[in-house]
Parts: sequence; C-alpha cells; structure tokens
Amino acid sequence: MIQQTIIFPSLIRKPICLLLIMMFVGQTAFSQDTLQLRKQINQLHSALVNKDVNELQLLLHPSLSYGHSNGWVQNINDMSADLLSGKIVYKKLEATPGQISVQKNIAQVRCENDVEGVVNGNNFSMKLHVLQVWVWEDNKWTIIARQSTKL
Repeated sequence: MIQQTIIFPSLIRKPICLLLIMMFVGQTAFSQDTLQLRKQINQLHSALVNKDVNELQLLLHPSLSYGHSNGWVQNINDMSADLLSGKIVYKKLEATPGQISVQKNIAQVRCENDVEGVVNGNNFSMKLHVLQVWVWEDNKWTIIARQSTKL
C-alpha cells in the first residue's frame, strides 16, 4: 500500500508537467505571432503615412480588399496609385491595441484607429473600428482584407 501511494503521485506528475510544457510552448508560439502581427500593423501604418509603396508591396496580399468607412474599397494597385498621386494622404494613423486571434495561417485583428489625412483635397479626422485579416504565406504575414467603420 505504501509503494502504491509513492508510485501513483509520480505517475500523475509526469502528465501534468508535460501538459504545462505544452501549454507554455503553445503560449510562446501565440505570443510570437501576436508580436509579429503588431509589428506588421505598425509597419503598415508607417508605410501609409510615409507613402512607402515598396514597403506596402511587402505587407499587402495580392488579393487585397481594403475597405474604408465610407464604403470605398481599394485593391493593392489602387492603394499604391492613390498614395503616389496624392488622392489620399495620411497624416496620422495610430492604432489602439486590440484583439488578435490566430487560427493556423489566418489572423483576425480588431483595433481602434485614430486617423487624420486628406482625401480628394478634403481634410478628415476620425476614430475607426477596424477589422483586418492577415494570412501567413511564404514565411510572412500579409494583410488580405480590411474593413473599418466610424466610431
């Protein structure tokens, strides 16, 4: 009877330790994805403000659908052309950290943005609720869809 009580706890400890290790490894992978996505989001905003079309080409998925709060939808070519022509100028684009949900190679990002700029010669300033969808392909995250609504 004494041997059983000594053996039994050691058998329980191994699965519990294994479970804790698996949870830690999973959490670390999730944290790395989250940190990398937050970095990509900041790079996206910086590229938009700085009209850095080369950086945008690295961040935007070829099948991009970029929806604005006024119903305007751009693809990857429209975004580059509109930035370079001055049709849209971002003066400020700041994101409040929000929720990031990663499932395999898809990430959903919800955040609030503070945006200031000029579109078609008209100044604008607004707060937005934004949903972004990012995909993991070719060892990098690229944004494939985005939609915003005014707060």
